[in-house]
Amino acid sequence: MSQAKSCLVLVFGLMGLLLSACTANRAYRDQGPDPSQQPFVRDSQFNQFEPYDTAAGKNHHFDFSYIEFDEKGDFWDRRQLGWTVKEIKEAANTNDVVLVVYVHGWQNDASTLRDHDVGKFHCLLEHIAESDAFKHRFFGVYIAWRGKSVPGGDGWFPDKSPLDLASKAIFFVPHELSFWGRKNVATHTAGLPTTEAIFQSVEAVRRSTQQSGHRSTTILIGHSFGALVLEKALSQALAAKLLSENGGSSGSFTAPADFVVLLNAAAESVYAKEMIDMFRRRFQSGSGSSQEVSAEHPLIVSITSKADWATKFLFPIGTNLSNAFGLFRTYEWDNRFGEDNDNVSQRQYFTNTAGHNNLLISYEAEPVSGTPVDPVYEEKDLCEREMLAAFKQNLDHPETGPNGQIRFTTGSSSGQEVEWELRPKRTGQPTTPYWIIEVPHQIIRDHSDIFNENSIALMSRLFRILNPKPKEGAITMSVPRTMRLLEPGQKPESKLPAQKSPTP
Repeated sequence: MSQAKSCLVLVFGLMGLLLSACTANRAYRDQGPDPSQQPFVRDSQFNQFEPYDTAAGKNHHFDFSYIEFDEKGDFWDRRQLGWTVKEIKEAANTNDVVLVVYVHGWQNDASTLRDHDVGKFHCLLEHIAESDAFKHRFFGVYIAWRGKSVPGGDGWFPDKSPLDLASKAIFFVPHELSFWGRKNVATHTAGLPTTEAIFQSVEAVRRSTQQSGHRSTTILIGHSFGALVLEKALSQALAAKLLSENGGSSGSFTAPADFVVLLNAAAESVYAKEMIDMFRRRFQSGSGSSQEVSAEHPLIVSITSKADWATKFLFPIGTNLSNAFGLFRTYEWDNRFGEDNDNVSQRQYFTNTAGHNNLLISYEAEPVSGTPVDPVYEEKDLCEREMLAAFKQNLDHPETGPNGQIRFTTGSSSGQEVEWELRPKRTGQPTTPYWIIEVPHQIIRDHSDIFNENSIALMSRLFRILNPKPKEGAITMSVPRTMRLLEPGQKPESKLPAQKSPTP
């Protein structure tokens, strides 16, 4: 009897622990530039804006701004967007600006806890700025939401200490089970406020640099559920651009951003399919210049690791359960534009991510020389020099191989280099500016390992495709990239009037 009571006490104790073990639903960065302005939210707050600062050995050759969203996807404090736009405009008055917007994913927020993405994004910006020889002004915007709901193993105790390992073990199961709850929150976050914040920032840098006689480049990055948020926001912005600008007399319109990278995207592949379908049926091939969006110079690149168990296993389990009684039809279009629309059930697109849907994958990374090894480093709050070396190395390589191949190089602790190639998953090259790339664990080890030296090498190679003159720096500045779409019903093989190359 006493054993039974002890078991009950233990069970109820664990239940109470799990029910109470939730991170706070709060903002972290609500302290504005004017100290006299009180934050709207409770609790102590960090500064919302971090200016360019290299004093006392700091690696901070960039400006950094935060915009935070609550559990329901609304602004914690709308003033954060206003403060961000104000600082972007001031930066645009001083130099050409590279705007990098990052939307974090699962198990993250805007706090300063160890191993969170704030420090990793800091380091990515520092690497790009140093590779660029500090020629341009870099501005990072961190889009934050409550991606972490369960604490444990995230900076409470010294790294890898007994207490740290114990907290990870205790919270392992609730950590993993939080995947589906955080997906629902990410879906709420992928609404109007986030879309406004991302593209108001893009519009601010484009308009302000134009007015000041400078130029700008805009890069959007999303990880995990952050990629879901970004992809849904982008699809809305793309449709709005298409309809509002209407292509002009030449059928050309400004792309909503210059480059978009989705890392281990935890989103239903139907979102990727819808955009790819639009591009296939309405996309007009560009002039071949990286200034114009084309199948050779993409707008969107989605990279997923084969070793990402969260999107490979957890995601299908949850989506199959939630869609157990859903009604799905079979696509009965012909395969003229792709086999993914010919006799395929919709369920496949609602229960798998794009990176694990073989009907959508464009390229897979395969080694062509050397022996692949797992990455050694992972970006932390202290920026690893190995990341910078990987970034620079792949920026200096030619844009393509001798036969047009897309190749990048990784290293190892022994100094041996491995050359990789992005090989088409099926016959023929991708025909749209939306690439979906599958990589092995030697490039990205798992769901969260997106900032190691090998993944940085691949991302550097993709940046290189859009930057044909590396001697000018890591980023080639230009006017915003343009796109051309056909009118509905117009045949894809029809030609639009030739356009003049944009003037820098």
